[in-house]
Amino acid sequence: MEIFPYLVKGASIHIIADDIKLDIEALDRYYEKHDITLSFLPTQLCEQFMTIDNRSLRVLLTGGDRLQRFEKRNYALYNNYGPLKIQWLPLFSGRSLYRQHSHR
Repeated sequence: MEIFPYLVKGASIHIIADDIKLDIEALDRYYEKHDITLSFLPTQLCEQFMTIDNRSLRVLLTGGDRLQRFEKRNYALYNNYGPLKIQWLPLFSGRSLYRQHSHR
């Protein structure tokens, strides 16, 4: 994932320690303690993370594999999976998976 656009806009980068990066509850506590509002998680981790109620995120990005399930949460979820992701990300449509599902 590109980090330069986020840094230009004033974001900070957090490198998650090995002892918590696969522990969903510890990761959630870290996000909330540090007021993390945007994150990228690999698909399998994202699917697990959606099972808990995070209060700090505004946006969660995922990608790398096909998302098998979706749970509506209070943050927007963007699935960057598929052959067009290289073209899609720079254009960023602003449509989240949540918004796409909520209009059905």
